[in-house]
Amino acid sequence: MKTFKSIFFALTILSFALTSCNKENIDVDTEDVTMTTDEAAENVEMMMVTAIDDVEDMAYSAEAAYKTTGGEWAIDCGAVIDTTWTKSRTNGSSSANYTSTWEMTVLCNNFNLPTGLAMSSVANGIYEGPLVSGNEAGAGEYSIDGLLPNATTYDLAGTYVANGSATMKKGRMATYTLSLVLTISNASFDKETKKLLSGECTIELIATGQNVGGYL
Repeated sequence: MKTFKSIFFALTILSFALTSCNKENIDVDTEDVTMTTDEAAENVEMMMVTAIDDVEDMAYSAEAAYKTTGGEWAIDCGAVIDTTWTKSRTNGSSSANYTSTWEMTVLCNNFNLPTGLAMSSVANGIYEGPLVSGNEAGAGEYSIDGLLPNATTYDLAGTYVANGSATMKKGRMATYTLSLVLTISNASFDKETKKLLSGECTIELIATGQNVGGYL
């Protein structure tokens, strides 16, 4: 039970890290094209939906496996949990439709005790927001260490890379080709307080476009 709780909380913290990174530390390179700060932020938020949903789905799947076995879920070394899902999400005037496949592997030490998780995901979909509409294909690779009971921190690392295109809904309705790279570097979270002790998460959004002159 303690190992399951550790896995669930570790995945919850990874989801929190992705969500928090979504709002801060965004580096935008528009290569002389016209894109407002709000448009860039909306593109990043919409392109990150599937990455965050994947990690949340991993946590819920682990929880479901635990509950359906009456609390006797055996976490075997090298055990793999995977799934493919299609999801529609609507929040106010924003919507997203995605298909995603993710995989999570339990890692162990020489004593066959779970020490961490290795995760990967591949997704593609379309999104619509108040300022932009677009499509993307993305892939993520993440790792979590710190599942052992005597570990005091969860240590996270990973990347999410997405490529796509988007059309702005205002001005000259410019069309952009987008490349997004999210990087979590040596992030360490205290197990008790769930606070970030060290490391960082950054997002780079690169845009090139057509019909990208100034707004009318």
